[in-house]
Amino acid sequence: MQPSLQPSGDSGRDPGRAPQSGARVEPSQPTVSSRDQLALLRRAVDFHLSGSYASAEMLLRSALRSDDRLPQAHHHLAVVLHAQRQFADAVRHLEIAHSLDPHQPGIADRLSRYRRDDQDSAA
Repeated sequence: MQPSLQPSGDSGRDPGRAPQSGARVEPSQPTVSSRDQLALLRRAVDFHLSGSYASAEMLLRSALRSDDRLPQAHHHLAVVLHAQRQFADAVRHLEIAHSLDPHQPGIADRLSRYRRDDQDSAA
């Protein structure tokens, strides 16, 4: 089941009418509702827990294409990438998650551990 995409933009404006003079017009971008994002994250976690890492990664990357400022998606993607021994990418996504929300429980410890794993794998 795909998340429903809803166009963003000025829904209060008559689409047949030209914008007011001086108004900034931006192209309509599909957005995913918060509820759909949460459902996507839950499905990704379910895939991860069942060992379907590729499916979890695909869903998480899809969520991040919709909104790259989701710390939970970066965090979960880091966990999935780490499970696949993609340590450098896992560290990168965990650093992003940490920068977006440094108060996530356990993120600093996990980041230290992932950095060690990345260094050990390069040695």
